[in-house]
Amino acid sequence: MSGNTDAALIYQRTEKGEDMLRAGIRALGHGAQRILPMIDGRRRIADLPEHVRPGDLEAAITELQSLGLIRFTGRREPVAEEDLKAQQEADQVMLAQVKTSLKGLFVREMGPPGEIWDARVADAINLIVLRRVLREAIDISYFRSGSEVARRLVGIVRPVFRSGTQQKH
Repeated sequence: MSGNTDAALIYQRTEKGEDMLRAGIRALGHGAQRILPMIDGRRRIADLPEHVRPGDLEAAITELQSLGLIRFTGRREPVAEEDLKAQQEADQVMLAQVKTSLKGLFVREMGPPGEIWDARVADAINLIVLRRVLREAIDISYFRSGSEVARRLVGIVRPVFRSGTQQKH
């Protein structure tokens, strides 16, 4: 973690931030666009760096705060080693379940071009990688197959983004 940002700080989206998410966040800088959906009142700043380019986290937090899209809610110190191990094991179980439930999804929705995305889902080594693959697949499906397919995919994969942890393991 670089700069003056305390890694233990926790932020929550404000009502204005929730509205911005619903309306689309294209008016924000790239880093702010990437982390606004991740800010949920539970994750520490230390849990967010993998969602932005190196060095962009502090600027993204500053931007979101200055626009009134997030607010400080507290601090949480790092998780104890045994708790982290238990969470990692739970994440691996969840990863296996999610992979099983998503098997063949992209071929069904996108046809033969979806094979690459099904393979990338199967190859995901953790939930963070899986979430990145799913974001990318949805973006591609939007451009190749249209907004209806992308909306269906978002509806199907949304629980993957709401469950588990986003902690760096």
